[in-house]
Amino acid sequence: VDEEIKAGKTETGGSVDMIWINGANFAKMKELGFLYGPFATILPSSANFDFTDSAINLDKGVSIDGLEMPYNTAQSVFIHNEIQVPNPPKTIPDLVAWIKANPGRFTYANPNKDFMSAALIRHFFYHYAE
Repeated sequence: VDEEIKAGKTETGGSVDMIWINGANFAKMKELGFLYGPFATILPSSANFDFTDSAINLDKGVSIDGLEMPYNTAQSVFIHNEIQVPNPPKTIPDLVAWIKANPGRFTYANPNKDFMSAALIRHFFYHYAE
């Protein structure tokens, strides 16, 4: 998108009709004024989303301001060994307590390199920020 804008293709002649962008690219494109809108709340499917919810109206902490449309919400599922963990934690506070009570037994990938690990960390922030 940046290269097309640099080439002068800002209104017509561009080749991007729809694009999925991640949070970092959204923030940069918003900062540079590359995004169309606001449009999100006028789409028919917007009725399925609560735009007052920070899980919807923020993209990695950046207000979407109607400039992007969520296509779903994320949900994390934990897999556990029922023999080793017969009663797994069911809430974030319970998970934190379990992690503290069981040092070295909970792990996740580098959130800078793994989407699901980054989503896990965001869930903690969403929970404790409210």
